[in-house]
Amino acid sequence: GRAADPYYYVPVLVQLYLLSPLLIAALRLSWKPVLIAAAVVQVSVHLARYPVILGWDSPAETWIYSHVPSWFFPHVMFWFVFGAFAGFHPAPVRAWLTRWGRWMLPASIVLGVAALVEWEVLLSVSGQEWLRPQITLVDALYSFACILTFMTLVQSRTSAVATPQLDAIGARSFGVYLIHAPVLELF
Repeated sequence: GRAADPYYYVPVLVQLYLLSPLLIAALRLSWKPVLIAAAVVQVSVHLARYPVILGWDSPAETWIYSHVPSWFFPHVMFWFVFGAFAGFHPAPVRAWLTRWGRWMLPASIVLGVAALVEWEVLLSVSGQEWLRPQITLVDALYSFACILTFMTLVQSRTSAVATPQLDAIGARSFGVYLIHAPVLELF
């Protein structure tokens, strides 16, 4: 049941694909509670990680932390549910992006800086020399803002020219991601 850390997404995808008939049926029936539930699950997992990151001895958080490793789906559940929702209900997503999309790039920048600051604060508060890399709540919010930024770019009429370039960058960045762990281990 364990995967090499950089390739955690393979078992996660298998789990989410196995759950997808239930999730899709629930999204079609009533999408708001499903989105909210997925967000609550993912945020809860991220919040439970903070005491463990800081080295505090908290039995409940330690139990959650040890039972929700990176290869287990709850810490990424919202991403999958949101993607399915956006695919099945594009009109509300487009309407939301039309109204709020212009704020996604500034939100991405602010949350990116906040994520860097958060890790410095966590390192300082923990009193440790090194913290194991993992996704925090602020990191997840930054990721969501970036996803919405790219969705806004793809939706805008002016990005029709930029879409092939974005696709090319995406394909290359995924290749870099796949090869980075073996290169780091080799060197």
